[in-house]
Amino acid sequence: MIDDNISGPNDLINEYKTFEYVLNVDKKALIEDLFHGSETGGKKHIDDIRTQIEHYEKAYYDIMTLSENEVNFRIFQVIAKDFKIKLSDEANKIRDLILKETYKYCVETVKEVQRTY
Repeated sequence: MIDDNISGPNDLINEYKTFEYVLNVDKKALIEDLFHGSETGGKKHIDDIRTQIEHYEKAYYDIMTLSENEVNFRIFQVIAKDFKIKLSDEANKIRDLILKETYKYCVETVKEVQRTY
């Protein structure tokens, strides 16, 4: 009976596992790559940065809408709230970090333009 009813919870957990990479992102390396990883040693093209921001924002919304906080199967109940909170918070932190670094780059660029002008 247990074997017959375990596939639903396992499928749900596997769907959450597709977002596990969010927990393993090296934030420092990501920022280094985006803002110092171009061929000339400067920041990458704005489209690359935008793509990363959109990717993590989409991951956040996909995680939050993947399931309810509590999912009832025939004889099992999966409490997915912890999965959702941890994964979505991490995706949000990465997105916010990229936005913060973009802001910092813009401020430094404007200061440099003002200084040389």
